[in-house]
Amino acid sequence: MPWIACLALVTACTESPDKADARMKAEADAARPLIEAQMARYSRGAAAGNADTLLAMYAPDAVVMPPNQKLATMDSLRARFARLGPFQVSFATRGLTVNGPVAIERGVWSAVMSPPGAPLAVVRDGKYLAHWQRINNQWLMVEHIWNDDYQPVALP
Repeated sequence: MPWIACLALVTACTESPDKADARMKAEADAARPLIEAQMARYSRGAAAGNADTLLAMYAPDAVVMPPNQKLATMDSLRARFARLGPFQVSFATRGLTVNGPVAIERGVWSAVMSPPGAPLAVVRDGKYLAHWQRINNQWLMVEHIWNDDYQPVALP
């Protein structure tokens, strides 16, 4: 008889696919402005050349995967941003899936950079994928990967 009670309890606690979809949509709707605010904060930090503001959206142990480079640590990113100097960057979320404290964001970005000593500004755009976690009631990026959409020069 106890196993019947356990089965009834498990069945009652199981979320139907429709309820899960509705819950996840509501969670995404609630998380979207908070995540977009983090990305706007990043843009403001980039424009000011403030690496600490740029890096504030990342968890301390975040895994960051820049294009054509090894995994980056927060220290290596701080040094990279210092070399770049201030730059303009914007983001647009194209997809967001949230399930409890975990979110996956897919989006596009565009940037204009004028590194110190560079003769011309560098204009780039591309796409990104970000894995966010709600940590201490704040959305922080724990994994981030992006790439450019520019066409590389063909070699003969």
